[in-house]
Amino acid sequence: MDLTGIPLTALIYGLCIETSFKAILSSAPSLVQKLQRNEPIFLILSILLCNLFALINFCLFLINSVPEKANCEIGNLLSTLSYHLFMLIFDGFILFKTYAITRWNKMFVWMAFVVWLNRFGWSVADSCLSFASFNVDTRECRFTENSTSSVGYHTADLICDILATIASIYMMWLNRGNLVKDSSSLFVELGRQNLLRSCCVLLVYLIVTFMSSSSFSFNVLRATWAAQDYVYLNLINVELYYKESRSSKSTVLQAGTGNDDVKTPPTYRNSIVIQPK
Repeated sequence: MDLTGIPLTALIYGLCIETSFKAILSSAPSLVQKLQRNEPIFLILSILLCNLFALINFCLFLINSVPEKANCEIGNLLSTLSYHLFMLIFDGFILFKTYAITRWNKMFVWMAFVVWLNRFGWSVADSCLSFASFNVDTRECRFTENSTSSVGYHTADLICDILATIASIYMMWLNRGNLVKDSSSLFVELGRQNLLRSCCVLLVYLIVTFMSSSSFSFNVLRATWAAQDYVYLNLINVELYYKESRSSKSTVLQAGTGNDDVKTPPTYRNSIVIQPK
């Protein structure tokens, strides 16, 4: 049996399923607590939904491995939809975190909205143009992905990664003095975390793109794509652990609640709490 075929890919997706399941169990109680406290829920909801759609996508891969007509046509359609929803939420999460690092810069939020909308458009196009067909005689399922939409949404992902990385580097450069003077501040902590995450996403994307354009077998590429999903999943779930280190910081990005007792720098007024609790 070829170990670079379904067995290896299934093993990686098994790890992905475990990771998603744990993250859902961790984030769901936090979401309920935030709703009860009437606190911002964007980030924790993004983590929960991202893991949910990823879990659906991973499970569908295992189901679609059995060549049946229903699995082939409907299963691949649902798999395509769940994958795009997973990546749309992931890209939105990365861009929102970068938006926080820019201290809610209006120019950046418009740029982020445009590149995310571009990704959304290619997701719709790929979901409509890609299809699967089942051969009754050979009992084979053939998935045909539209080449134009495939290039489109991969390029859109790259644009999101580049924008987040450049913005993070630029903000860290502008505040390079604080990296030494106030290395323990929340802003520096967020900046380092976001820059590391953005660079990891970009690096993984470039590696996968290189392998996809090389003469590797489809089985190797399928395992590589599964590994990419696993890395992306952990990059968003690490936010659940980052919050623990940020909770000890004295500087907090506080929502504009009208409470003058909360001491925050003027640049953070009327912003929101961005770490899940």
